[in-house]
Amino acid sequence: MEIEDHAVAPHIDLARLDSLIPVGVAVAAVASAITELHEGRLEQPPRTVVADGQLLVMSALHRSTRDAVVKTLTIYDIDGSRRIEGTVLWYDGATGLPRFSVEAHRFTALRTGAVSGVATDVLAPERVRRLAILGSGAQAGTQLDSCCAVREFEEISVYSRTLAHAQRFVDEAKVRHPGLRFSVAGSANQCVANADVVCCATGATSPLFDLAALPANVHVNAVGSFRPSMTELPAGLIDASTVTVLDDVAGCLEGSGEVRSAIEREFPISDLRSLGAVMESGVERHGRTVFKSVGCAALDWGVGKAIADRLESVVLS
Repeated sequence: MEIEDHAVAPHIDLARLDSLIPVGVAVAAVASAITELHEGRLEQPPRTVVADGQLLVMSALHRSTRDAVVKTLTIYDIDGSRRIEGTVLWYDGATGLPRFSVEAHRFTALRTGAVSGVATDVLAPERVRRLAILGSGAQAGTQLDSCCAVREFEEISVYSRTLAHAQRFVDEAKVRHPGLRFSVAGSANQCVANADVVCCATGATSPLFDLAALPANVHVNAVGSFRPSMTELPAGLIDASTVTVLDDVAGCLEGSGEVRSAIEREFPISDLRSLGAVMESGVERHGRTVFKSVGCAALDWGVGKAIADRLESVVLS
C-alpha cells in the first residue's frame, strides 16, 4: 500500500537551526550518537569521496528506529577561503519519508564543534584556564562555543594567517562570551604556548605549529584536515601523545594526513582509540592528548536526531 502524503519536508534555515539546537544540546546529542555507534546501534557505511574530497556523501541509519540521515557536501578552497555547500536530509524511520532538510554548512560546523566538545570533556583536565583557537571561520567559532560549553576558560588566544580575520573573529566571539579575555596571537606557536586546550580548524596542508611550542600537558583537537594531503599537527605529536583518539578510526586511517603519516612512521594502529571506546572506559588526563576528527555520519545523525526531537516537541506543544 503506497503512502499518499508526500508533503515537502520543511527546510531548517540558519536562524532556526541555532534557536532549535543550542551548542550544549548539540554536544549532548553527539555524545549520545557516539555511544550508539560504539555499541553497534548505528549503521554507518564508509563515506563516498569524489575528486579528493570536493564532493562528499555521508549517511547513517539507526538499526532499531530506522531513522536515517544523508548529507551531501561540496567543498572548494577558493582564494585561500574554504567554501562548503550542501544539504542534510533526515528520514523518518516509521514512514521512510523525509522529515526535514538543513543547510549543511552551519549544520556541519555545529556537529564538528560538538564532537570537539565531547572530546574535550573526556580528555582535557577538569581545571583549565587558556584555550587556543587556530582558525577564524565558522568551524573555529563552534570549536570555541563547544569547548566553552564543557569547560570554564578564562583566556582565549586566536591565530589566523590573516590578522584582520582573527580580529573579526575575536570581535564576534566577545559578543557571545562577554566574560572571557580574548587576544590575537602573532603566530601559531605563540597562540598554543601555555594553552590547556588547543583547537585547530583550518585547511592547512602543513603543520600549523612546532611540536616544541606545545606545553607538556595539553589537549589538542584537530578537525580541519579531512584529506590525506592536509595536515594541521606537527610530526611526532601523535607518536608522543599520551593517547590519540579518533572520531572514526577507519575514516581517519583513510582521510587524515596526520594519522597516515604517523602510521608510516610505524605508529601502532592498535594504539589509536575511538572516541566511543574512550567514553566507555575512561582515560588518564595527563601529558599531551590528541583528538582527530575527519567527520563521520554518526555525528550528523546525532544532531539530526536532536532536531527531529525538538520539532516533535514543538508539534506536541
